[in-house]
Amino acid sequence: MPSSSAQVPVPTQQIPPLPPGGNPPPAQNPPAAVQVPAPIQQAPPPPPGGNPPPAPNPPAANKAAAPPQAIGTTPDAFDENLAKAEPFWNALENYYTLNNAVYADKEQKVAATLTHFKMGTSTGDWASRLATALGATPVMYGTWADFKTKFREQFIPPQTQIESIQKIHNLPMGNREFNE
Repeated sequence: MPSSSAQVPVPTQQIPPLPPGGNPPPAQNPPAAVQVPAPIQQAPPPPPGGNPPPAPNPPAANKAAAPPQAIGTTPDAFDENLAKAEPFWNALENYYTLNNAVYADKEQKVAATLTHFKMGTSTGDWASRLATALGATPVMYGTWADFKTKFREQFIPPQTQIESIQKIHNLPMGNREFNE
């Protein structure tokens, strides 16, 4: 039986002293059986402050509170090679599409994208200047569409876009047109 710090009083029976001669008087009615009450189990004392500890959260609530995790591989840092501007942007867009729950805020996309420019290059300098210009309080990165337009104007000249479209048209596709 577990020990309890609270003492439970146990009733005692008074026994009369023996008469002179040492023999007890003849028994009258036998004494009733003494019933000892079961120990009272008390709740543990509340913690300091008087409030009971909070109930643990159900497991489903813990899962719902966890932030979404990014999946896939982030694009390599963009450097000065303008021939890689279009593939970089496409990889970046695919990554953000795949992780839409992580980057639901469009300003987060712009801020995260600024970290994908290789520092010490002209592209890194462009990203640093843009980040500094956006460093106003409160930070206003603008829309994702505006950022995309600025990126394309800076790194994907119209001639590059025209050449890319021509390459697509000239790809060997057997007997089919490229749009099929």
